[in-house]
Amino acid sequence: MLVALSGGADSAVAAWVAQRLATGWVRAAFVHHGLASSDLMADAAGAVATHLGLPLETVEVSVAAGASPEAQARDVRLEALETLGEGDWIVTGHTADDRVETMLLNLFRGAGATGIGSIKERRDRYVRPLLAFRRHEIRRAATDLGIPYVDDPANLDRAHARNRIRHDLIPQLEAEWNPRLVESLLRTADAVAADDEWLEAMAAQLLSPEATDRMPAALLATAPDAIAARVVRRLLRTDRHHAPPSARDVAAVRAVAAGQAIRLPLEHDWEVSREGPFVVVAPKGERSVGSDVPLAVPDDVEFGEWRIDSRRVTGRPPVLIGGRRALIDGSISELVVRGAREGDRIDMQRGRKRVMEALAEAGVAPHLRHGWPVVAADGRIVWLAGVRVAAWATAVGADQILLSSRRERM
Repeated sequence: MLVALSGGADSAVAAWVAQRLATGWVRAAFVHHGLASSDLMADAAGAVATHLGLPLETVEVSVAAGASPEAQARDVRLEALETLGEGDWIVTGHTADDRVETMLLNLFRGAGATGIGSIKERRDRYVRPLLAFRRHEIRRAATDLGIPYVDDPANLDRAHARNRIRHDLIPQLEAEWNPRLVESLLRTADAVAADDEWLEAMAAQLLSPEATDRMPAALLATAPDAIAARVVRRLLRTDRHHAPPSARDVAAVRAVAAGQAIRLPLEHDWEVSREGPFVVVAPKGERSVGSDVPLAVPDDVEFGEWRIDSRRVTGRPPVLIGGRRALIDGSISELVVRGAREGDRIDMQRGRKRVMEALAEAGVAPHLRHGWPVVAADGRIVWLAGVRVAAWATAVGADQILLSSRRERM
């Protein structure tokens, strides 16, 4: 387990709990954001780790400017923790109060059921063992355990929306409307989260794990609104982005699926377009073709989403079915794998054909053509992966090379 240790009471108690529940190694990490109170909290995290006998690693990050400094800091913090704790459970000290504050922040932003359901006890590799407890209970536990925690001064700064909700809004609502407000909102969050979990399971059935950039437009156009929106969010979600897709992006994808537009822009320089029966999400413009990758014989190389391998054929050559494999002349040397480029041509029996035209004829979607893997030698295309072998490179005689391609993420 990797405990996200802030130096405060909540994460300190979470670390104490992790030590007693873990069957394997427990360590801690402090993410230093370079803020005014970061040095103070780094010292506090070190004191907690020493008290508990935990190894501690400090990771320094920089927070980019943005509309929401809190969101920017959260994103870089999560990225740092996931990189450091690759393969580990990541333990955080979130409490019931954090869950209610997040619920209200999401509600004011116009979030749906997923946002109102708020923080969950487990999400992917994140576990939150204190989520059923109030913040004041955790502080009392930290004091009783003698853990040397420190309160972060940044948590008093009213410039942050969460702090205004924590110190002003919730106490006012408790005083004037409902003294058990937090418990009431937690019941609402639990009820909405249960509904959301069921709807998410329904959406997961419609979107296969391989569908990372496309899906049938008819499915999106005919699915119930609650399901279709969740399918789109799953399609748009990327490892680069912790924040959920915006409502505007979800609406854009659904508009293209319904035939209201052929192509619409999305955030972060992506776009959605209609290609035949599919809705496709891809980066704007041409894909980067990357650098040439040498391909020895025998060997296999990774090229973006692809794996290309080669081996010499001895004896009787294999029967080739489909375009995934190809035989080329064994005398060809110094093979490289690179991406297809505008202006590339492949030799035919008579004349030459534009590579982009050959890919179109083979049914390759437009957004995949730029950067499609080709095997080349001495500046000439040998094989357009999965499509055709150049006429000059066709296997002759007993000395042959077998090329294979496999796209590992569709």
